[in-house]
Amino acid sequence: MSRWTGESYKAFEAANPGVKVLEGRVYADRARSSLAEVSPTNADGGCLWSCNLAIRRNLYQELGGFDERFPYAAMEDVELAYRLRQQGHAFHFVKAAAVCHPWRHSDGWQRV
Repeated sequence: MSRWTGESYKAFEAANPGVKVLEGRVYADRARSSLAEVSPTNADGGCLWSCNLAIRRNLYQELGGFDERFPYAAMEDVELAYRLRQQGHAFHFVKAAAVCHPWRHSDGWQRV
């Protein structure tokens, strides 16, 4: 029995048993209206944004999860993707597993 959440991820796993890392499409809720707005997007895969991914629990635990030393909710997913790639894990893109991510105001360099 599949342990994935999300119907699109479940369907992909059923057709591709043994996959460990899945990523879905991420799109913005509207066109960008200002350069001060930011939103992650992922139309074709290769990003592994934490707002839309699935990873086998045992692999996630083996890796130690997200690095919690990051002071803000940013870049921890990029770092996790780096560690996965270093170990030779492939990311399987499931376009049908889509989430809408709203635009948010960028704090610019002040936050960094």
